[in-house]
Amino acid sequence: MIHKRRGRKGDELAPDTFFTRHWEKKRQKQNAEGIQIRQAQGRMQVVVPYHKDWPAKARALGGRWRRRSAVWSFPIASRHIVVEALVQVFGPHGGL
Repeated sequence: MIHKRRGRKGDELAPDTFFTRHWEKKRQKQNAEGIQIRQAQGRMQVVVPYHKDWPAKARALGGRWRRRSAVWSFPIASRHIVVEALVQVFGPHGGL
């Protein structure tokens, strides 16, 4: 027997559908916002839409993925290199 979860409007949703909708909305919001760069906790934090080449490039530059906050975190000293990498991967008008 599959347990069903009620949606906000009373419709029946299977658990996987409920969570898929949640993450899809979060991904759409993130893609609409484009690239964001901020400084927090002595590190540079970058929010980017998904691109297949970005994770490998970010890790090569010393980046760490912060799953809970959905940001890439880099040492502040490498900010110029990170911005260059963002332009290479996302293009000059990639939301910067």
